Amino acid sequence: LCLFAILLIFLFAAKATANSVIIWGYQVPEICLFKRATGFDCPGCGLTRSVIFALHGQLHQSYLRHLLGIPMALLLLLQIPYRSMVLIRRTDPLNTSHFQQRWANLTIALLFLVPWIAHLAIQLSQKLQ
Repeated sequence: LCLFAILLIFLFAAKATANSVIIWGYQVPEICLFKRATGFDCPGCGLTRSVIFALHGQLHQSYLRHLLGIPMALLLLLQIPYRSMVLIRRTDPLNTSHFQQRWANLTIALLFLVPWIAHLAIQLSQKLQ
């Protein structure tokens, strides 16, 4: 619960531009090793900026940075009431099975990989022209 609260404080305090994240006046360095090594975006590139834009109400900018930024921002916001409920009730209200968790993980992986592969194919075709 505290971890998500601290994370949300940082995200609300941060400002995003098209290419960087700035928090309390300091630009956060780019840490994507995949992009540094290949020059191409990874499946998660732009997600932090997208979440920051979404939390600041700039939904169009959020969508342009990463397709999953808006859903991720909503999930982060919902973590505080969800984690509070878990602490109060001492049980997980979702109580998902191992099978459901595996399918959820596969779905999330596909949500990251399918748009990334399409974006990568577009980038490669533009570089080859």
